[in-house]
Amino acid sequence: MSESRKIVVSSLFVLIGQGLSRGLGVLLLPLLTLIFLPAQFGTAALANSYISFVSVVALLGLDLTYLQSIPGAAKHDADKIESHIWALAIVLSVCAAAIGAVAWWLWGKQSPESAPWLAVGIFSTMIFSICQSRMKASRQYLKLALAMTTGGVVMYAWVLARGFSGHSQAITLVSGYTIGVLAAVLVSSPLIGHNKPLEFPGISQAWQLIKIGLPAAVSAPIFWIISSMDRWLVAQFWGVSEAGIYAVAASISGIGLLFGAVIQTVWLTEASRLYNATGGDCSAKLAERIKEICFLFALAWLGLIAFSGEIVHIFAKPPYDHAIMYLPWLVTSVMLYNLFQAIAVYLILVKQLNKASIIWLFGGMLFVALSLWASKNVNPTGIAKAQTLVYGLMLLWIYLLVRRQARLALRFGKSLFLMIAILVAGIAMGAANGVEFEISHFIVRVSCLTMFGLLVAWHFKPQLVAIFSGKKPSG
Repeated sequence: MSESRKIVVSSLFVLIGQGLSRGLGVLLLPLLTLIFLPAQFGTAALANSYISFVSVVALLGLDLTYLQSIPGAAKHDADKIESHIWALAIVLSVCAAAIGAVAWWLWGKQSPESAPWLAVGIFSTMIFSICQSRMKASRQYLKLALAMTTGGVVMYAWVLARGFSGHSQAITLVSGYTIGVLAAVLVSSPLIGHNKPLEFPGISQAWQLIKIGLPAAVSAPIFWIISSMDRWLVAQFWGVSEAGIYAVAASISGIGLLFGAVIQTVWLTEASRLYNATGGDCSAKLAERIKEICFLFALAWLGLIAFSGEIVHIFAKPPYDHAIMYLPWLVTSVMLYNLFQAIAVYLILVKQLNKASIIWLFGGMLFVALSLWASKNVNPTGIAKAQTLVYGLMLLWIYLLVRRQARLALRFGKSLFLMIAILVAGIAMGAANGVEFEISHFIVRVSCLTMFGLLVAWHFKPQLVAIFSGKKPSG
């Protein structure tokens, strides 16, 4: 099977899992926005982002360590490293869950009674991160899709059952997220029914493992600052209810993260295999793959921008319909982040991820400064605009970095005109999103997207032929 075909087939499995999980949340928005008030959505968004922050900080990049250390290692060495990683992850998860829950109970202004659920959520999220790395490394993409789907179905089944039975509080949404992740762990964890005891590493061995993923351990909290701190600022300056509306917009724009997660899930693993198999002599092939991924992200952005207004009108009830004013900016931020991550994979392969960490540090500091200024001087959309600007500058920086310092021949050439055309069309259609639904705008968007779909299909004709025929593309 060709490289392109492997990536597409594997991506389809992940797309099914991610799509059913995230798509289910969007499809159920009419019911969720009927049961829960914006303030309850806002409180749950803060709690879930807190779980995410504690988890990524406490994991110390062990999920990336797994992906970097296990594939290609001899079986005996791989088994030993895996045992060490699991032992470390469990210890860190228990400690983080206990400390995180106590901190929320003592200082959390919103829903302190949710602290026990946050403890389970932190533990489950950290363990599931390692489970995902294991399934990626062993190419168990179907199992990964099953785990994601199970988690999403269990989460929304719990939330709707509790909500319709009269428990329409924020704790229902928080507990639903926790139970969903726990269900995904039960489906995917190799430790379930595993009788062989784990081998705990010594201090020096533990440090060697942590050091591999340390750049990710630095950049992950900064990613949280740029991608999740906005909800906290909206809640602080405009109230929890507005944060709830903002969170609904973020959940819809999160469809874009679906595309990113699908590509990244397969892209990093397959790029690592290609890089190791060729001894690093594959920069031209990697550059071509990155260009293809960039076009796919651009087209996905165009589709989301075009129909974001209709999604809000169809799935969100008042007062949640005001989420439309955040959507063009949040959707653009998501796609810029996806592009950044696609290019950053090359820095991971050439062991220069510390350079990406510097970019993340710059982005984090700039976002804090801009968003604090926007919070005091602009309306809440100023925070979303600040996020878009920061991701745009980070993308420009890493693009120049991989071309000049990492020597990746990432040149778009005449294809740049197609990217510019997509950008112009997206801006025009995003500006047309208003408070009222207009069928004429809808028809224009469908026509534009069809045209761009055909144009991109023509542009990628050799690759598409290779994917669906299994033959090597000509030229």
